[in-house]
Amino acid sequence: MSYGTRMAQQYLMRHPQGVRSAVLDSVAPNELVFGQEFAQNLEAALKAQFALCSATPACAKAFGDPYASLIKLRDALRAKPQEYAFRDPVTFAASTLRLTERRLAGLVRLFAYAPESAALLPLSIAEGLKGNYTPLAGQTQLLQQDMSASMNGGMQASVVCAEDADLLHDAPDAASTLLDSSLIDAIRTMCAVWPHGTRPADFHTPLHSDVPILVLGGELDPVTPPRCQRTGPQRDRPRLHSETRRRIRRETRTAKTRRELCRRARPAARTDQLRWSRAVIEAHTRYLTVRPEVSKGEQPGHSRFARYLSTNGNAPSICAEASS
Repeated sequence: MSYGTRMAQQYLMRHPQGVRSAVLDSVAPNELVFGQEFAQNLEAALKAQFALCSATPACAKAFGDPYASLIKLRDALRAKPQEYAFRDPVTFAASTLRLTERRLAGLVRLFAYAPESAALLPLSIAEGLKGNYTPLAGQTQLLQQDMSASMNGGMQASVVCAEDADLLHDAPDAASTLLDSSLIDAIRTMCAVWPHGTRPADFHTPLHSDVPILVLGGELDPVTPPRCQRTGPQRDRPRLHSETRRRIRRETRTAKTRRELCRRARPAARTDQLRWSRAVIEAHTRYLTVRPEVSKGEQPGHSRFARYLSTNGNAPSICAEASS
């Protein structure tokens, strides 16, 4: 997923004999300079997210144009940063936040990473315009704690500095975005002092492979949106209709489940990717209505679904179903 898809592509380039099939979720293609398009991608994701609010009468009535409100809040903080006292939502300890336009951009970027928090943005922005920054500050504390448990800053710096930092360049169109060039500037400053290695000469070469690859993506992704998938794995790359990709991701709940589906469906994927995709959706929809009991020693979710696919008399395996 995301940056991990690049690691998968590098492995596939160097050890193709060890890969039978692959699932790349939210692709970061080899040729992408990671970080170069962060500002533009966030802008597109926010506008798409806010368009959902504008298309919902109750949301539009309550919050008007959330993007225009966001820019208004940014401009207000640019003119006059705010010191704001609030209670930590986890510890309830008293905290103070200095909210600037740059910090606002960072907070909004964190919100955009998950649909649950992105849905709170119109309300949080509206409250910020009233001088109440508690929704922004409190939710950000929760998001930062969640991300700190799954991300290693030092490792991230080592990777980005070795693979992409020297290729970053000024982007004139970034000046009109919420993030502007702040992330690019931050990466350059960090990598000027952070110890890091070097990348192989062919690191940014596009992947060409005969291995079946299922590519997934979401239009609200603020980092690796679907347009990144127009590059990436070449030649026999499956091309799924965007609505089919969205339904597959919605119906197959975990990456582990998706890997199992890809493994089981490899013969069908070679011949008819769309038919296989529909079979995945139909099989998983049936599974969600049946919800078989967990066998002794079996984990819920992935392995239960796999058992259902392979043993249930009313649901033949995806491979057989997709090739029928």
